[in-house]
Amino acid sequence: GLAHELLYDILMRGFRAKLGGNSARNFCPYTMSESSKVGKAVVHVPNMPASNAESNGEEGFDIGSRIRAVDGHVATVMYFGNIEGAKPVQGWIGVQWDDSTRGKHDGMAYGHRYFHADSAKGGSFLRPEKVLPCVSLEEAIYTKYQSQDAHSASEVMELRAKSRGKAQVLALLIGKDKWERRMEGLEKLSVCTLAHSQVNCVLDSRWLTSKLICLQDLNLAGCLFTSWHDIIEMAHAIPTLTSLDVSSNKLGSPETITSKGQKESLLNVKRLVASDCGCSWDSAQVLATFFPGLKELHLSSNGITEITGSDMELADRWKTLEILFLNSNNLNSWTLSGVPHLSSMPCLTHLSLQGNPIQDFDAQVDKGCFGALEYLSLADTQISSWTTVNSLAQFPVLSKLVFRGNPLFNEDKEARTHLIARLPFIKNLNLSAVARQEKVECEKQYLRDIVLSMTFEDTVNDDTALAKADLNLHPRFPELLKMYGMPVVSRKVDLGNLASNAISVCIDCPQSNSNKKSITKKLIRSMPMKKVQQVCSTLFKLQGMFKVSFFNDEQQEWVNVDDNGMDDTLGAVLEFWDGKSIVQAKIVTEES
Repeated sequence: GLAHELLYDILMRGFRAKLGGNSARNFCPYTMSESSKVGKAVVHVPNMPASNAESNGEEGFDIGSRIRAVDGHVATVMYFGNIEGAKPVQGWIGVQWDDSTRGKHDGMAYGHRYFHADSAKGGSFLRPEKVLPCVSLEEAIYTKYQSQDAHSASEVMELRAKSRGKAQVLALLIGKDKWERRMEGLEKLSVCTLAHSQVNCVLDSRWLTSKLICLQDLNLAGCLFTSWHDIIEMAHAIPTLTSLDVSSNKLGSPETITSKGQKESLLNVKRLVASDCGCSWDSAQVLATFFPGLKELHLSSNGITEITGSDMELADRWKTLEILFLNSNNLNSWTLSGVPHLSSMPCLTHLSLQGNPIQDFDAQVDKGCFGALEYLSLADTQISSWTTVNSLAQFPVLSKLVFRGNPLFNEDKEARTHLIARLPFIKNLNLSAVARQEKVECEKQYLRDIVLSMTFEDTVNDDTALAKADLNLHPRFPELLKMYGMPVVSRKVDLGNLASNAISVCIDCPQSNSNKKSITKKLIRSMPMKKVQQVCSTLFKLQGMFKVSFFNDEQQEWVNVDDNGMDDTLGAVLEFWDGKSIVQAKIVTEES
């Protein structure tokens, strides 16, 4: 699996280093015309001025192409040619780094400007030997899965030589025979991972069609492609392809692509990962025409600021889309950024907006809006109001919510309790399942907190509570009051202490087998009584049968929990708790 692939890549790097280079570049694994350049994989950018497209024969670097330096950093070629005052003068590559702090200048050297970098330290000039050689997709696949290098890799290889007191590290390839059998025929290859390699083009799509007859999953994340045209032509050449990852390739806009007959042939592609590709929402709309059967789409980290297009257009173009990732974009308003338009996608069940600066909103959705949405991630946004949470309750089948990292969730210690209580259909919160008993306990506690926040002059009853309640802030209050009845509220309490989800309990155990006969411990309200018994058994090293009783200070009586109450939560048993005092408890054994 993945472990074999990673180890194989490490072994291959060591093998090639001993050979003095990438031996796979010295042969061609497929038939090409005489005019084709074997081992030369350069993306040619059209319509560039002649002065900006200068190249130097076989060692040329096209303006706009992508390169990876020997230290692993990736950049875009902005200039190739001479630099007056440098030694040597000829053959310099001016690049703009993806990491804007990696460089030394903004494109100026020795008083002359050669290009404009996006930042003051975003540019550098490199010698060609500091750049890793680019390869075609065909070469990369052949080298990794079928070349002589792959079959002759040593079973034991030195990964680190002994030096400076460090021991020698050797790697042993396990299951080499199975790995070799997997590589014997590309025709059986179903998953191909070439992430963060030097692949930048396709030389002969006919070779892909004839060899990769079973390929379903292709990962080209972090490669060096610069054109959606190449990506779509490649996908067209692999009709069995169902999943394609081209994230972190700077592909620009696909608006100018024209290719007849591709729409039908790309119906098999169900999953497309195009994060960090510079792909705007308008570009995504164009991609929908080439990938009409998509069920899963990743568009994270693309700087998207608005969801455009009419509801009818979105419904038509994305009629099969079920999962959409829009993480870490620039959607700062639920309404103004057009997020409600996504509800027109008829099959959308999974929407992730994590890391967008979305502010508080009141969805005011129409009946049936996001009617199929089951999962929503609003993690790491700027939501700080319960009104926004109340809006989410209007989504009829929303059962999974990720909400961590928001001001509201970080500042309110009762956030999980109130979130579960406010959303009637929630079954999973922050990737943690919501059990039925926890939901009941959260709804009861939320109901209690609402009543405690009110001021009453007379006796509290359903009518006076409904009259006092702010139903805009607590729309579920009438429903919960009908379900559970008026909670017992016998005294005024300090609301600040209700923020804690733990109850301090002082437990006395004269029969203790430990050196302590009394222990004060904080216990979680949602803890089942059977778990409370386990905690007591551990604290006092008890054996045999025993029960835990709690003292009701108001009624001046002990509350016993029998066997039928073991599934109840501590909070349900201690409904009389005032929210701030220490509850007295004792261990009752058969002997006592």
